[in-house]
Amino acid sequence: SVRSKTPMTLYGKAKDEVKTINIKSTFDATLDTIGDGFYSFPMPFIHLEGDTDPIVRASQLPLSRVTPLQTSACDINTDITYLIPKGVKLVGGKINRELSFDGVGSVKISITLKGNKLRLVRNMKVEKSLIPADKYSQYRQLLATWQEIESLLLRSK
Repeated sequence: SVRSKTPMTLYGKAKDEVKTINIKSTFDATLDTIGDGFYSFPMPFIHLEGDTDPIVRASQLPLSRVTPLQTSACDINTDITYLIPKGVKLVGGKINRELSFDGVGSVKISITLKGNKLRLVRNMKVEKSLIPADKYSQYRQLLATWQEIESLLLRSK
């Protein structure tokens, strides 16, 4: 393969202009009844506008790359509380996930249930808009961690 010794110059959206999104809200939750007192609650999916949306389904990405990936630097912070029916419990208890890679970004997820308030706190930071091929698998891991919890299982006490 041919490699250029000239550094790549980034223009416009390709620069590391960080898209910052902060969401803090409270909603009434709609639970899907599974049966026998069990319910499913789908996790919200966040989508940014534009061709370089960093929030794509990790399952749609190849396992590896030989070239850099163009995306968007972002800092997404969500703190959403859902009001659920009283007497419903989160199966498996609270959830905490944290993953960080220097030069790539980080993901933090916290899901807790206190009384009838189901609180989802999710933060994702992508540090650069151009992910080098040698950091791509770490970027893909961040997305996979951000997306790994697609729904929550709840049950009546």
